[in-house]
Amino acid sequence: MTLLSPLLVDGLLASGMAAAALALADHAADLKPYLELWLRDDAAAWHASAAAPSDAEQVAGEAARASQVATNAQVVLERLEAAAPRVLLSPSPNPNDGLRVQREHRVDHKVHRLIEAAAQPERLCQMDPTWMPWL
Repeated sequence: MTLLSPLLVDGLLASGMAAAALALADHAADLKPYLELWLRDDAAAWHASAAAPSDAEQVAGEAARASQVATNAQVVLERLEAAAPRVLLSPSPNPNDGLRVQREHRVDHKVHRLIEAAAQPERLCQMDPTWMPWL
């Protein structure tokens, strides 16, 4: 917040995050294979760095990670869907009007809640120290 100022964080950053979440959530079916590939590669690299497994161990580990990668990809897509702005349609009291747009909150409400949660001092002190030079 200090680096970017509240105006940029609450304005451009939040709007950009909401628009990106909406675009990614709308194309979740296209995104899922790439997301699974990225998560699988990340998990495989982590397992390889933890120990030097043999080829047989790598094949066995790959089979065991397949369901975990699919589950993790689904969780990421659900989080994108949750952060994406939604328009709620409800029937109009007048039957001739059809459906009307109804909003619970402003469009980027969920993104603002995520930013507020991330900017809390309790969360910032738990951040990985490798990000500190960037901040």
